[in-house]
Amino acid sequence: MIETIENPTYITDKSGNRKGVILDYDYFEDLEDSLELLKAERDASGFIKYNDFVKKLKQENRI
Repeated sequence: MIETIENPTYITDKSGNRKGVILDYDYFEDLEDSLELLKAERDASGFIKYNDFVKKLKQENRI
């Protein structure tokens, strides 16, 4: 989902060219969370079933 920022505040250079935008802190946190989730989905190498995980820990004498 793409959100539009209403009435954004821009940072400009001396010529008036837009160089950045000031984001609301809550919006920035949501954006950061979305990027972390996307990264986790890309980096996930696979999952194992819980029972297999416990079995492996037992075999390694970790539990």
